[in-house]
Amino acid sequence: MINSLFAERVAKLRTENNMTLETFGELIGLTKSSVGNIEKMRKPASLDVVYKIAEQFNVSIDYLLGRTDNPEINK
Repeated sequence: MINSLFAERVAKLRTENNMTLETFGELIGLTKSSVGNIEKMRKPASLDVVYKIAEQFNVSIDYLLGRTDNPEINK
């Protein structure tokens, strides 16, 4: 999935949490370059990666995908 809003939100969440590309990649099982490619929309993120990103930042997948501007997970 390549979506500019997704890429922007991943980058924003990563930087707001003071994570480097390398640190974030290690947490979700990707290389530094893979995370950079996702943030620059050069590489699509698999559903598994989208899920891991949402879990890492405790936000909803709908927020990451731009379906809502509310990052909270509805339970």
